[in-house]
Amino acid sequence: MYKRRSASHRSCPKPWFRGLAGRGHIVAFGIVALGTLFYSAPRIHADDSRHHPVSFGRATKSSQPNPQSEEDADFARRRLWLLAGAGTITGDTGISRFDVISVPNSNPRQDTALMSSVRVSSGSSLTIFTLIDGYDGWENFSAVSFRLASTLLDGLLSVFAKYEPLAEHAEVGTVPHVEPVLEPFDDAINRKIKDVFVDVDDSIVHRPFDFTSTPPSKSWVTAALGPALSGSSAIMALYDSEPRKLRIALTGNSRAVLGRPARRKNGQKSYEVHVLTSDQTCDNPAEVARLRSQHPDEPLCSDGQVLGCGLTRAFGLAAYKWSREVQERLHREFFGEPPLHDAKSPPYVIAEPEITSIEVKPGDFLVMASHGLWDSLTNEEAIGLVGLWLDSGMAVDAGVTPHSADIISPSDLPVSLGEDNTVMYSRWRAEKKFMCIDNNAAAHLARNALGGADVSLTAALLAMEPPRAQKFRGGINLTSGLCPPAEAELLKEHVNAGAYGANLVWHHTFQIGRGTPRLLRDVIPVARQSWDGEGVG
Repeated sequence: MYKRRSASHRSCPKPWFRGLAGRGHIVAFGIVALGTLFYSAPRIHADDSRHHPVSFGRATKSSQPNPQSEEDADFARRRLWLLAGAGTITGDTGISRFDVISVPNSNPRQDTALMSSVRVSSGSSLTIFTLIDGYDGWENFSAVSFRLASTLLDGLLSVFAKYEPLAEHAEVGTVPHVEPVLEPFDDAINRKIKDVFVDVDDSIVHRPFDFTSTPPSKSWVTAALGPALSGSSAIMALYDSEPRKLRIALTGNSRAVLGRPARRKNGQKSYEVHVLTSDQTCDNPAEVARLRSQHPDEPLCSDGQVLGCGLTRAFGLAAYKWSREVQERLHREFFGEPPLHDAKSPPYVIAEPEITSIEVKPGDFLVMASHGLWDSLTNEEAIGLVGLWLDSGMAVDAGVTPHSADIISPSDLPVSLGEDNTVMYSRWRAEKKFMCIDNNAAAHLARNALGGADVSLTAALLAMEPPRAQKFRGGINLTSGLCPPAEAELLKEHVNAGAYGANLVWHHTFQIGRGTPRLLRDVIPVARQSWDGEGVG
């Protein structure tokens, strides 16, 4: 049914466990008689004032230039330019473009964005975007990012193999042996996703500390404590192009929101907001009810946390999953942490994801980001900002820049606003105002989550280096994906729907890291019209 080989190198510190590649960039293996391909693509981004002069300062009646503001604006532009990327995927994937950015606030970095795409023999394309955001150290983030995406893709393909006879057998009139199908296809996909999330977590939290089979190695167990005790949030978007179905799986507090073109009663264009996830914290009534039903004699979430933990679902965070006996032995013999106080009936934190799905319509777009973005922007503001970006023509022509840097109020966005419970703008003592000057949708969102129209504030926040940056801004790990609108396909000249054979499958994976990523030949960069090749890493 399919042929593929894949691997990816990580741009994070070398993990403890055997087999993980070292500091690398984006690597992928493509099958077809072309063999293994490596392609280094230039960094492509948004606005470049060297070619498109733009006034970045606040709109005032005075015509006098502000040297400090101009310097800050240039710094912010260049910083975002280095951290973001955009591209399209060859083939009929149903995704016209994706934009990404990662603004880390820790060193070593604790976040990553991964994308995989595979075409199966039925003609459908599966595209997977995964964002992973680490907590309390890089070790768990590194282990999860190394294992989750590849294991998930393998598992999904195994489900497709059970539900779809191989095309070459059908052509000659034979029917291969196929295992009996006992559940609907959608249920099988969702179950496989949940099984993979839980199994990856077990391989980090439980299996390294199973002392029943072999005597434990003190060095190995001690090294394994880092990935187990630190934690990660992971969100995955799986898009199946044939039924145009989008699935979101979440473990943690990242978030996915879908925007959909609509019309207001007065005929003006607007965007619907479809929230596809719920933060898995004690602010979520469903999570509180689940915890209290499983631990009825314990006052969990009474202070907004689970025994000091802000998450109710996560990878790692083994102190909230291990029995007291395991914690006592690890503390006594392997330099583990003291047992968690008041932990009577673990586990309290689980890795099983919640899965939601939605049918994608022409013109839809997805915003998927770590909690750092949502500390600054509401769901409606994020969708309205991307809608504004689209309506301004920033996506169609990568050379478009506005004639002036207009300051935009939240009420001016093409969306119906909801309640604003975000905290960062008030902490910065800044008024929430926005700008639309970036040709990259992810950079556009990140800019407006980090000061917006206050370019000096944006520059100052981006100038902060870890660990001090953690005091003033969250890490932002963000992917924005666009589906072709009904009337025209965005960036159509970049999309090659080539003819694929019945059993031909291509697959590629890349990782967005700090600095310039390496993209595969199947991922085509979205370039500025006047891009001159500078900035290639």
